[in-house]
Amino acid sequence: MKAQEIRNRAIHINATWAKRCNKYYFLTFEENINLPFIDLQVNETRHDLWNKIRAALKWIHENEIDNFDYFLRADDDSFYIMENLRFFLLSYNKDDPLYIGERFKFRVPNGYMSGGSGVILTKEAINRLVSNFENASICPQETSDNDDLELGICVQNLNITSVDTRDNQGRHRMFPWKPLNHLMNGLEPQHFDYLYYPYNQKHKFDCCANHIISFHYVYGEMLYMIEFLTYHAKLIGTIDQSWAKTITDSDKNYGLPLLEQLKKASKKVNFNVSVDL
Repeated sequence: MKAQEIRNRAIHINATWAKRCNKYYFLTFEENINLPFIDLQVNETRHDLWNKIRAALKWIHENEIDNFDYFLRADDDSFYIMENLRFFLLSYNKDDPLYIGERFKFRVPNGYMSGGSGVILTKEAINRLVSNFENASICPQETSDNDDLELGICVQNLNITSVDTRDNQGRHRMFPWKPLNHLMNGLEPQHFDYLYYPYNQKHKFDCCANHIISFHYVYGEMLYMIEFLTYHAKLIGTIDQSWAKTITDSDKNYGLPLLEQLKKASKKVNFNVSVDL
């Protein structure tokens, strides 16, 4: 991240969604930025993105791996609703090797997660990746600007589980293109060359889950617009139905700790996780 990107992007992310992370760092060699940062000693060029993500995961492995259950790799032009991400993750076992995001099919048979909409890895997934980064039969060795694709190749070769982030109606939660593309104008034909799973845009908003996790290509003013509409604008008389059913279904949830009730609610609204509630 260069000085101009810090001024135009990082300070706005720092003022909006990043503050809801348990901990976060910006990756940059710029020292006088007044933001939490790490200098990975990697060239700040697009062509070196694969080197950069490998260096970042190695740093996490050496410094933070035992401090958290999940790790999010995010672009500097994205927005995340962290509460929805945490709710989604309740369905899964944090000790499993998991690779989570919006799945693309381009150039990798089993798909890979789009870097733009975010990639989430468990501790075990990072352990396996870092121990195999230097293995040419597992991971690409030459750097490139397709860090998400290269990471997907490693994941596939290591049999790390790829997680479907759609909801129980097949609607997407993590969006690799602009909010206007997904919510208003519709995706263009070339976008469908990338998407691994079906994407319904027959009617407006059919594409999108209620519990959206992320958008890509979000800058400056749009960050603050999403921040306001998500966290400050209120609609009188409404309550999230997943939450409402959890706290009112006293017969099935009697005696269960609240966290366990939320886990059940999370599983019910996820696409590929079924549970007898």
